[in-house]
Amino acid sequence: GQGLNQLSSHIGGIYVSNGALFIADMNGERILYWRIGAEKGQVIAGSRGYGSQLNRVSRPTAVRIDNNGNLEYVDRDFSRLVRFSANSLKSDTLDFTEAGVYRA
Repeated sequence: GQGLNQLSSHIGGIYVSNGALFIADMNGERILYWRIGAEKGQVIAGSRGYGSQLNRVSRPTAVRIDNNGNLEYVDRDFSRLVRFSANSLKSDTLDFTEAGVYRA
């Protein structure tokens, strides 16, 4: 499902960090941040329709937080690794001006 308390039928990946889940919701085309014990998650990337812009996600297959605290996810349809700086993760929404794209 597309609700904040639902996931689509295929989950691309889950990463656990500091009492929270970062979920690559592949068919939902979004990255969710979900505090353990919370009733619903928060969309931190995606859910804005199909497209190659940085604020859109297309079939994410993996998500993680790197050693520097940056969020990274693999966007399968556009063959890219998208990285958001740790500073960007401190706000309620990601700062897409601080994002980097790395092509396969």
